[in-house]
Amino acid sequence: DNMDTSTASRLLTQAVNEVDMPRDYSIDVGGSAEMMNESMSSLVMAMVIALILVYMVMVAQFESFSKPFICPISSILFMLESLNFKFTS
Repeated sequence: DNMDTSTASRLLTQAVNEVDMPRDYSIDVGGSAEMMNESMSSLVMAMVIALILVYMVMVAQFESFSKPFICPISSILFMLESLNFKFTS
């Protein structure tokens, strides 16, 4: 079957959890599933660092610690209001 790695890993973990194994035995998922998990943690770390750097640049531009929150919050509110307008009119 054409099954992606995350689905196969999840199904394998579920199957292993249903089996009663001796205390000294364990099963580790490796290969491409392990590489995918490592890549996801690296991606999350890169996103956090990017958000912090963008915030620091905006703090320098606005010369305030609170004003940089205005841009993302107003963008989110604008998108929500436009969806509200679209579905109610």
